[in-house]
Amino acid sequence: MSVRRAAAGEASVTAVFLVWSGWILSAKRITWADLIPFGVTAGTLTAVYSVGATLYLPRLFNSSVSRYGVVGAVFAMISALFAAMLVLVASAALGREVRDELSRIRHGRRPSDREVRQQWDRVVEQTRSRWRTARGQVSHRRTKGA
Repeated sequence: MSVRRAAAGEASVTAVFLVWSGWILSAKRITWADLIPFGVTAGTLTAVYSVGATLYLPRLFNSSVSRYGVVGAVFAMISALFAAMLVLVASAALGREVRDELSRIRHGRRPSDREVRQQWDRVVEQTRSRWRTARGQVSHRRTKGA
């Protein structure tokens, strides 16, 4: 229970900090309302990453140090920082998409049913194509191994 409270507290403080720092670093050109979706997604994803890192990073450091010594610790730290950067960049992209979608909803703009149907059909066809490819690869490996 305390881990959940800590993660919720961390998410809210992180969201407020990221919104404030984005506003300051943009020389106050980006409004608070435009930064809030980024702050919320970044706070949430950072809290999730923090919980995952708490579980995984000690193992990563131990195994890297035991295999490669001090250089292994450096590799583990680079991996942790890369994952944190990836979370931040993904949050920025996702926050932008959420902001754009909320803006469309607020202004009453929505795509036509035909466009939605076409996009859905494309997604379904791509999924089916990937499924067929995966099944073909699995069956090829089975016949090759037998």
